[in-house]
Amino acid sequence: MNPQQENWQAQQKSNTLKLAASTSLWLLSFAFLSFIDWTNTPGLKLIALSLNIAAGVYMIMRNREHLLGLDELQQRIQLNAMGTTLGIGLLSFPILITLNQAGVLAEEADLTVLLVVMSLCYLGAVLLGHMRYK
Repeated sequence: MNPQQENWQAQQKSNTLKLAASTSLWLLSFAFLSFIDWTNTPGLKLIALSLNIAAGVYMIMRNREHLLGLDELQQRIQLNAMGTTLGIGLLSFPILITLNQAGVLAEEADLTVLLVVMSLCYLGAVLLGHMRYK
């Protein structure tokens, strides 16, 4: 392996670790935000909301850095996966809200259900993309 390939691989590893860390930070800040009671601690909730927004912006910046470091094929796979995930999210959210309001769902549906659906969709789309271009 030549030095240029080794450098590119090291950069990919670094970008991936930064993205994983920033995503974990955002998830932890979202979980913290979700468990705070608005009525008893509105000030703490606003601080947690601010931290969640900041962690989200940081995650977006790391995601962009990660995508720009990928080769063309990997970028294409990611773009297809993101487009599929966005489409499914946009279709799922109104359906989820409508079913929830109609009382069809056994439990109260919330944003976490949509996040789980979109996360699984993204993971599946990336895996299918890698299998397609193998």
